[in-house]
Amino acid sequence: MYRLLPLFLLLSCDKPDPKTEQPPYQDDDGDGLSVEDGDCNDEDSSISPQAAEVCDGIDQNCDGQADEGVLLTYYTDGDADGYGSGEVPACTAPTGSSTEGGDCDDSNPDISPAAAEICDGADNNCDGQVDDGATDAPTWYADQDGDGAGDPGTSTVDCAQPAGFVSGNTDCNDQEADIHPGASEICDGVDNNCDGSTDGSDAIDLSTWYADQDGDGFGDPARSTRACTPPAQTVS
Repeated sequence: MYRLLPLFLLLSCDKPDPKTEQPPYQDDDGDGLSVEDGDCNDEDSSISPQAAEVCDGIDQNCDGQADEGVLLTYYTDGDADGYGSGEVPACTAPTGSSTEGGDCDDSNPDISPAAAEICDGADNNCDGQVDDGATDAPTWYADQDGDGAGDPGTSTVDCAQPAGFVSGNTDCNDQEADIHPGASEICDGVDNNCDGSTDGSDAIDLSTWYADQDGDGFGDPARSTRACTPPAQTVS
């Protein structure tokens, strides 16, 4: 009896336990996982809990969601200017969409982040500012003396005329209101009308000078000229 005990114990160890043995599961698509392992489509080897999700409207990784984490972002482009507003997640571009967003007025093709800003009271380039850096903004010149003529050395560019600035830049002295283009030239040693000459023949207070070729201090009434200062060999 004692001799049969080891054999009985050996046979007992080899007998499978019906409580722990797992039955074999069928893997129809050969991807290494069965339906019981979580394969949600055992007819397609590209679909399993181990598969990578791709953008195609199918749940590749069997997590109950399709295209999660791989959807592309498109934007509704109502004015067909290449920029849209309103995100549209999709795998392929929907009709009337763009890959670029940021359009602040999707009903106007002249307004988009790529548009040039112009003086029209609108935010053409969608940067949140109106008429800033407009390409057609005029140049204005400082008019400190208020004579209507601007200083060519002091200017600014703006769509609207700033206070203290004018469109012209021909003032040769912006500190004196009596000096500007169109002013009357007078004999004062200053270029009053900004024509580049001082006390020229256009001065309104020119004096008359008479030729005195013999130097006796008396001039020839038949030979005279008008000037601010006496020319050589002339007397008053």
